[in-house]
Amino acid sequence: MISSKKHLVILMIWLQLFIPSNLLSQIKSDKEIPSDCEYVRAILDATFAQGSNSEDSNVILIFRLGKGERSKRVTNRRMELVRNHINFRQQNLKKFVLAEGEKNNGLGKVEIYIKGKLTEVLFAKKNATLGNCSEEAF
Repeated sequence: MISSKKHLVILMIWLQLFIPSNLLSQIKSDKEIPSDCEYVRAILDATFAQGSNSEDSNVILIFRLGKGERSKRVTNRRMELVRNHINFRQQNLKKFVLAEGEKNNGLGKVEIYIKGKLTEVLFAKKNATLGNCSEEAF
C-alpha cells in the first residue's frame, strides 16, 4: 500500500509535468514550509526530466540564505547535495546553472527556473540542508 506522503509526491510530479506553470502557480501556497527530503528529491527529478526534454532547455537553481543564516557553508552544502543528485541521475551538467542569490527574509530557499520561468521554490529549515536530507538520501 502506498502512503499518503508518496501519493502527494506522485501528485506533485504529475502536476509539474502536465499542468502549465501559470495554472500551477495559482494552486501553490504562499506559505514558507520547509520541504521534506522525499519532496525535494521528487521535485529535483521532475525538474531534471523537464530540463532534459529539449536541446534549448536550461535549468537555473538560485540558492538563497534565510533569515538568521550567515554562513556561506550552508549554501555550499545545499548546492553540493543538488550537484550530487545531478551526477547520480547522470544528467548533463551543462544544462544546469547553480547560483547564489541575495538573502531571503524568511526561510532559506532554492528557486528553480526552467526556460527562464519560475517553476518551483523549495524551502529549508534554518542552517539545514534541503529537506534536511543527508548525503546518503541523494
